[in-house]
Amino acid sequence: MDAPTSASQHPDNPNNNKQTQPLFDIAELDQHPLDLRLAWARQALAAGHDVNRLDQNPHRLANFGRPLHCALREPLPDNLELIRFLIEQGADPRLRDCRNQKSATDAARECIDGYGKGSSAHGFYTQAAKLMDVAAKRLEDKEATSRGEAETRGVLSHVQRFLGLREPKLPSEKPGKQQQQQQQEVQGGEKNQAAHDLPVECAFCRERKRHNWHYFCYKGTSEEARGKLDDTACGWQDGPEPVGDVPLGL
Repeated sequence: MDAPTSASQHPDNPNNNKQTQPLFDIAELDQHPLDLRLAWARQALAAGHDVNRLDQNPHRLANFGRPLHCALREPLPDNLELIRFLIEQGADPRLRDCRNQKSATDAARECIDGYGKGSSAHGFYTQAAKLMDVAAKRLEDKEATSRGEAETRGVLSHVQRFLGLREPKLPSEKPGKQQQQQQQEVQGGEKNQAAHDLPVECAFCRERKRHNWHYFCYKGTSEEARGKLDDTACGWQDGPEPVGDVPLGL
């Protein structure tokens, strides 16, 4: 595939990075050239938009989930390339939608069953699911390796301190650097565990809003909805679907 061109090369098309959620809008603009959509997506990411952001629409039935979910809505070849691009930029296909039910991978597999073999849509969703499976496996392997290395270093450090052993400093390391690194590795497991124990942060809860999906808001990591899946997971009772547009208070 040719390298994406600059958005400025398409002066007749409006720049969708002026929208609040450009990555969702870009995924919906399947009538626009792929190179333009990718150029806009690169601009959005460079501006700090999150490739894993959860759609902020408070109406759960109209909520698109995440950019990957949105890119699956139309089974077009260009959207497959957009999915590939989003994954390369860090999109995690394991993250679920606003109701904490379907990941993008789940959505792709569900669509496979909805189309007959041999159809273009069946092929699209099959390829999309494969891309997401590979990405999920890569992320899981990376996370497992990081956890294993941190745990191993932490155990060794505890044993060395228990035995009163001191590790020799490497010639290339400044005094205190190795010790600081070891302390960070030992504390890493404790910090990760503490993160799991934190209350669910939610824009709606900060504003004392009551929405029936608020406690599933995106947390910035793959560890979502740390609370139980009940009406008080975020500390507030579940409420009815809001009427009209409700600001997030961000």
